[in-house]
Amino acid sequence: MKRKVFVFALFITFMISFCVIEYKSAEYDSLHIQTVQTTENLTQEQKDLESILTIAKSMSKEAVLVTVINDGYLPLAYNWLCNTKHMGIQHQVLVIATNQEAKEKLLSVSSDIKVVVLTVDKNLQKDQDFGHVGYIRLLVHRTELLLALLENRIETFLFEFDFLWLQNPLSLFKSYSGKYDMLFEQSSDKHSMVTNSVNGGFFYMFPTNTTVKLLQELYSRMLKLADRIKSWPPEKKISQGENDQVYLNDLVSKRYSGLKALILPHTVFPDGKWYSLPESERKSWKPYVIHNNWIIGNGNKIARAKEWGHWFLNNGSEIKCNFEAIRNINSV
Repeated sequence: MKRKVFVFALFITFMISFCVIEYKSAEYDSLHIQTVQTTENLTQEQKDLESILTIAKSMSKEAVLVTVINDGYLPLAYNWLCNTKHMGIQHQVLVIATNQEAKEKLLSVSSDIKVVVLTVDKNLQKDQDFGHVGYIRLLVHRTELLLALLENRIETFLFEFDFLWLQNPLSLFKSYSGKYDMLFEQSSDKHSMVTNSVNGGFFYMFPTNTTVKLLQELYSRMLKLADRIKSWPPEKKISQGENDQVYLNDLVSKRYSGLKALILPHTVFPDGKWYSLPESERKSWKPYVIHNNWIIGNGNKIARAKEWGHWFLNNGSEIKCNFEAIRNINSV
């Protein structure tokens, strides 16, 4: 009798174990199928973001230098790549381009940089005017990307190509780690180069919780703006009080979420007002970079760079660096 009870108990135990194993297997298969379906159902925008994050993570032993450009900015991009060729930083550069042709051209100038193509409407691939609908739509993508990088704890430097680099500022930026959340270039106004305003296209971000919270709020505001103008044509101008720079300045001025921000000295990181200073004043400054702004249109930026000896491309249809001009880079 005892033997029959033992055999029956053993049989019951086996059946329970079998059912549990089958259930776990089915549960795993269900989860696996769900994961595959989730991956397959990603939008193109989400796939682009995943691709960008994968590359950025592979680069993130050092800060990642990020910029988003369209075709209108390509000549300035080529010039910057020639400008910084000798600085040993281009392996840290991640360029988000708006089409495959731009990617190939950029890589022909520097094989060290990483370039990812962002899928956008064709009208966003062209030059965009500041404060217009198309410009805002492109910047929504950029803000989303910056937030994703920070949420993945990647130290990020947002920069733009309309800068002259005289010295590599990255060591200086790194020296502020643990002291600040974000570092900014000061933005002049019509009356003075000394202001409390910051530039929305040139700032260094340490991936702190505070920085993440600020970018989350900035992205939220940009999404709301994009929703309000979703039916507007790309060339339509919007209110001067509605753009990423205005929102960013509001958050920085309020020290959102306890933000520790450093506004870099204008004598070391000057903007385009530098070009209109008296020569004696210019020569007394020791800038790391000079922002070629306060002038409208990329064509005018290029003309000014050429006039001042800050253009590092040879004349002609081929994209080639002018190494003689690069050697004279410090004679500003």
